[in-house]
Amino acid sequence: MKKSRKALLSLLLCFSMLLCTLSFAACDAEEVSNENSDSREKTDKISVIVMRNDVSKGSRIASRDVEVATVESDLVPEDYLTERIDAIGMYAAEDLSAGDVLGRSMINSGSDKSTEGSANSGNNSNTTNDPAALGYVLITDYIQPDSGKDASLAIQKAIDENPQSTIYFPDGEYLISRPISTSANPANAVSLRLSGFAIIRAMDGWNHEDAMIRLGASEPYNNIHLAGSNYYFAGGIVDGRGVASGISIESGRETFITETSIKNTKIGIHIKRGANSGSSDADIEDVNIVGNARPGSIGVWLQGHDNTLTNMRIAAVEVGVKLSSGTNSLRNIHPLYIFAGELQSKDPEMYDGVEHINYANSVGFLDTSGGTNWYDFCYSDQMATGFKFGSGQSVFQNCFVMWYSTNGSYEVGFECTGNFNSSILNCQVWLKSGVSTRAYFRTAAAGFGVIENPIFDSTLDSEKQYLPYLDGKVIGKT
Repeated sequence: MKKSRKALLSLLLCFSMLLCTLSFAACDAEEVSNENSDSREKTDKISVIVMRNDVSKGSRIASRDVEVATVESDLVPEDYLTERIDAIGMYAAEDLSAGDVLGRSMINSGSDKSTEGSANSGNNSNTTNDPAALGYVLITDYIQPDSGKDASLAIQKAIDENPQSTIYFPDGEYLISRPISTSANPANAVSLRLSGFAIIRAMDGWNHEDAMIRLGASEPYNNIHLAGSNYYFAGGIVDGRGVASGISIESGRETFITETSIKNTKIGIHIKRGANSGSSDADIEDVNIVGNARPGSIGVWLQGHDNTLTNMRIAAVEVGVKLSSGTNSLRNIHPLYIFAGELQSKDPEMYDGVEHINYANSVGFLDTSGGTNWYDFCYSDQMATGFKFGSGQSVFQNCFVMWYSTNGSYEVGFECTGNFNSSILNCQVWLKSGVSTRAYFRTAAAGFGVIENPIFDSTLDSEKQYLPYLDGKVIGKT
């Protein structure tokens, strides 16, 4: 009996242990199941790069061909892409269809468009200067240069379809019949980069007051904290054909124009009041401007505040730089007056019928702001008046005014149209004999300004208005 009881107890104990083991296994299985479930929930939807258009094997992938999408995880290749920039400018290693999720093995960066290697096979000297390999959108995906067709709609379409992209223009002519506009909203901004001999040219019959290229015009915005706020226009040539204005900056901040040649324009660059209480914060650097040689023509017109102009040459305009705003910095800016006869001999077809600029109205730098601007090594060449300004407190240092021709009868280096409250420091005016009106400085009314160490031949100054403001001595003949 005792043995039977012990056997029964042993059997019950084993059964109990078996139940516990099964219970723990079930719990473990449930936990594993829950973990797998959690994992699936986390990976069911993945952000990837998906083809928007069909692209054949060996073809370059443009910005418009790809988009970010969220898809089911079981549709995603192991080497899937998550950033559009990883795909733009690459070449299809196989035929790609709209809706395909891109993996790195499906594209390559070879400039020979071969299908060997991967997108991350490394840079080489054959591809680093290729605009497509750099991720630029090629305008030739929309229109070819030298086609003779109106490129306005195609260029605008490329801008509108490729936010946060750089659009590249290869050499050649692109004719436009109407202004092209970009957005100042960083989310939709683009940069425009032209090859050295890419020309955006106004078509015959141009009748728009707006500039040919209107940066920031389509969507005003004021935020420098977002990527894309510092969009730019760089390189190439903008040709106004004698009737159009070149480039305007109409909104946003931090806009940059560089390495550009602007030809035959009414206004070369027009910086309008910016989105930040009138501040435009633009930087213009290494730009050449040749105006249309007509009355009222201006090289650069500043209406916005806080801009920087550096290393510019400006010719064939009535006013080199017009400043309607203060707190701007100008360095190494060189406006040049060209007499009409010189232009006619060089290009009779363009200039024979032009109403010529009256030399007496020509001004290198016309400051009507009444505020403060800073001029360093600015050089007025052949303009009747070098610097013309009001009652503001501007600073002119190391500047130069000169004439090499006696065609004009008027030579004034610095002219103040109000109370003289500015500083003219170490500036040279190269007066010539044989000119009826010549003066280093003149002012309409007295003020508390200063002229320090002027460099000129005072025996040629017919007015001597500089004397009450002289600090230091005249450097030159006295």
